[in-house]
Amino acid sequence: MHLYEDIDTNFTEKAIRETLAKSNAKMKEQGYPAAEMGYIADCLTVQKCECNPETCACALLRKNAGHVGCQLTYSLRSDLDFDTFLLHAPKLWKSNATIHTITELLTKLENALAQNTKLGRDDLGGNEMAYLIVALLAVRIHWSGYNGIKPLPSFANATKRTMLCFDAYKITHKLVKSLSEKYYEIIRTTIKDKGDSVSGVYLSKMVSQIFYDIYIPHDTRSKSAMRPFDASMFGRDMRDWLLSTMLANKWDIGDIRDFDNASSDYWETHGATRDKVIDLFGQWNTKYIIKRTGKIPAPLSRIVDKMFYGH
Repeated sequence: MHLYEDIDTNFTEKAIRETLAKSNAKMKEQGYPAAEMGYIADCLTVQKCECNPETCACALLRKNAGHVGCQLTYSLRSDLDFDTFLLHAPKLWKSNATIHTITELLTKLENALAQNTKLGRDDLGGNEMAYLIVALLAVRIHWSGYNGIKPLPSFANATKRTMLCFDAYKITHKLVKSLSEKYYEIIRTTIKDKGDSVSGVYLSKMVSQIFYDIYIPHDTRSKSAMRPFDASMFGRDMRDWLLSTMLANKWDIGDIRDFDNASSDYWETHGATRDKVIDLFGQWNTKYIIKRTGKIPAPLSRIVDKMFYGH
């Protein structure tokens, strides 16, 4: 039985905490979620949501929970360079490849696309690596602006929303649609033995890495566990389910972020990287989760993903 099949008895705080802890323990051997701390420190910033304070889900949750919870969101830094983003991608998504190898493969694929030549998946490091490289190239093409869309870091930074905000998907749709179209165009024009490319696993990971508090990544395991939700929607069809469950349990966003034990048990617990992440919260340190529980708030995309991965 999945967590969403019976909200009242299965989707409880205890069930979520246990599922997230189980998921984090499974991922520990691959170096994740430890890699998340470095990504947040180097690539993200913390901003206040700019949704409508009267009508958005955030307001409903605060009113229903009876206290002020986390109204903040993780956003890509507007001045982030692609090389820094690229450095963290293999660490976040459990690839053992070095950044040197990934850079070489990215250049090989980019040349093939420019020259209209075909490559096999083995030419790009095998099945999973090939589609990670395709997704990264789609991101790089959009990095400085593409198809009438402003530079990707600026676009993502200006989207001060979480997945619970009513207009989050409308605001981000144009960029996500363009990334998806470019991803499949690259596959269609450059990969000669396409394999299971239609799964879009690495596309989901890149979209989530860009919008860390909005879109849900998936892999083969979690994709199956997410049914009846459609993993290819990257969480768009999960928002109402998550919101109704939070309202039923009188949780605000700060509560559900706190259910994840990754930051306290698996992220770095001291040192410059942790201090850098705490500094991102600036004036909000005394008001939000860091002071309330001692934890750094977990991004919503990772929480929802791990609900299914660990179940």
